Amino acid sequence: KIFNDNSAQVISPLLDLQNNANRLQTNLNTLLTQIKTGIIVDNADLTGISRVGAWEKSTTVSGYYGQDYEIIRSQTGSFTFSPNIPQAGTYEVSTRYLAGTNRESNVSYNIIPEGKVATTVLVDQKSNGGLWLSLGTFDFPAGNNSKVVIDLTGSNGYVTADAVRFDLRSLAPVTTTSNTVPVSNPSPTANAPTAAAPLRTAVPPPTTTPNQTSV
Repeated sequence: KIFNDNSAQVISPLLDLQNNANRLQTNLNTLLTQIKTGIIVDNADLTGISRVGAWEKSTTVSGYYGQDYEIIRSQTGSFTFSPNIPQAGTYEVSTRYLAGTNRESNVSYNIIPEGKVATTVLVDQKSNGGLWLSLGTFDFPAGNNSKVVIDLTGSNGYVTADAVRFDLRSLAPVTTTSNTVPVSNPSPTANAPTAAAPLRTAVPPPTTTPNQTSV
């Protein structure tokens, strides 16, 4: 087959279009998987988790996600779940833990999207264990710098860490550049600082799990 001097100028853009189409298909497949299963960060994952304190692995109480869960009794320390968010959007965040009568009744979960103010949600780990408990919906940028942190500060009972799930609810709108001249006198509230997120308490689902005395 004979090509003239302009062949490269024609073929190169076609190859770029094919590569872009392949990337779009890959992103679409990823989004479809997220919609079906969500993004789950488990305590046993090799990446996306970090601990501060003497957390111990356990399988004593059934209902955990994956191969085990972790437990601690301390007034200091933390357990951090860091998801890899491939597409910016609004996600519902849910947590899973193992309940028992010796658990802490006010466990602090700090939801911290990258670059935003943390929202603290209090969870009673004495009940509703072995279930996905919603902590609310939040806007997350793409990347792996957002996190959900279990903060042990002030805890008296045992605290368990099992898994956190991120379910995509809507994609962030696509932003485009504009040649519009900016308004010279913006609203005085346009650049006002964002107020700190209020303290909220999660509402547990109606199904309950019997109290457990073991750890």
